[in-house]
Amino acid sequence: MSDPRAHAIYTKLLLRRGHGYPLWIPESDYNLPDVYRDKGVSVGDLGILTDDGGFDFLFNVCAKADNPVNRGHVPPQFQPLWIPSSHAIRKIPFHRKNSSITSAHVSTKKITVEGSAEMTPFVSGGGGFEFSTSKAEAAILMLPDGGSRYDTMHRSLFKQYAAENALSWYIYVNSLDHLAREAPNGSLYLVTGCDKARSWMTAAASRSSESHAISVKFAIGPIMEGRIALQTSWNTPYIDADTRIYPDYPDLMPQQDSQCVFMRGFTITVRENSLMQKIRGPVQLKVIGGSSRNAAPSFSSRTPYSSYHDNLAGSPSSEVSSSTGPVDNFGVPDYWVSMLFEDGLY
Repeated sequence: MSDPRAHAIYTKLLLRRGHGYPLWIPESDYNLPDVYRDKGVSVGDLGILTDDGGFDFLFNVCAKADNPVNRGHVPPQFQPLWIPSSHAIRKIPFHRKNSSITSAHVSTKKITVEGSAEMTPFVSGGGGFEFSTSKAEAAILMLPDGGSRYDTMHRSLFKQYAAENALSWYIYVNSLDHLAREAPNGSLYLVTGCDKARSWMTAAASRSSESHAISVKFAIGPIMEGRIALQTSWNTPYIDADTRIYPDYPDLMPQQDSQCVFMRGFTITVRENSLMQKIRGPVQLKVIGGSSRNAAPSFSSRTPYSSYHDNLAGSPSSEVSSSTGPVDNFGVPDYWVSMLFEDGLY
């Protein structure tokens, strides 16, 4: 049986469009420093894929420990990933204004919202789009201001770095001596690329009756002084729809692309079965890149090292190696580190 939750529908359907992992919650955590929230998700971010469709940022592997985005929340003995190039990230204006990414078999048409009873006055005078489908489920992302794409030029360096540090990251994130986050096995995610926007509108919908189609309307108010008014609506019976918009009020319009709508990179899993460790290696890096064949990540019910007391904070000669040390120096019997890449996914 499929997961009926909005973010699960949204992730499952838009992942098939080949742009990466779609975030139902593109906003950054409001508790993060402004220096991070002003830019949003960036290449090199390590975080946790949350159960509600968001990304819980931990630290950036490309930034130094004393960088404002990392200060006070990096693993002990942290050393950043060294990139031997000044042109380390490719940036292109990828998504056009008023572009949309939808699940398969969704039709789109322009509509006018002047005097519409479904729309509040602050949107009147603008335009809109209606999305409809006869499928049982639908997912929609619309980008009124378009969006930009960012990708590392050195993916192999990120793979190697993740393989060397996966164990220490799970210890740092889950250990009672550190963050104690209880991150499920497979939920750690390292970002190697992302699509970001200034504004967005999303919808995830399902229908309980085969005799009714799904229909969702997105309204875009007139843009004045760099501000934009957005609204969503649906009035079809027997439809269970969830919609989100940003900004939810025109005065909140950001000055730059800070909202991450897609992430590319890989999930990190430590293998717990000793036989599988020997056969396939102790860590699996599952790529979620620009392929329509990517499957939605699945998380284990286990949380590696959640009751583990480590010595990461000890001296450089301690059993647990530093964040750049070789993987076979970790003196922990139950988990080991290596990697597996799935053919054709990156």
